[in-house]
Amino acid sequence: MRTSTDALAAFLTANPEAARSARRDAEFAADVARMRTVLDALDSGLEAEGLGVEARQRIAVRLAADCLLTDEARAARMEERHRLAQEFAGGALPAL
Repeated sequence: MRTSTDALAAFLTANPEAARSARRDAEFAADVARMRTVLDALDSGLEAEGLGVEARQRIAVRLAADCLLTDEARAARMEERHRLAQEFAGGALPAL
């Protein structure tokens, strides 16, 4: 199995909301597919440079988390967007 597949599986296992989105949201599923392509290319390059499997795996998981956002990061982003929208609307929006 490729390091990218393992990394994405680890990311989706650790982030159940992201896993659900990957199954139900076509746009997020496309993001995951693009991430797999990027991770495959990165893995090939790092392997050619002589980097070991464990290091490549750690890098791939970290990149997936940074690009796809963990469930915690997604929630924080949603709260920040809601806060900004409330400020713009003069506090007229209901709380999350």
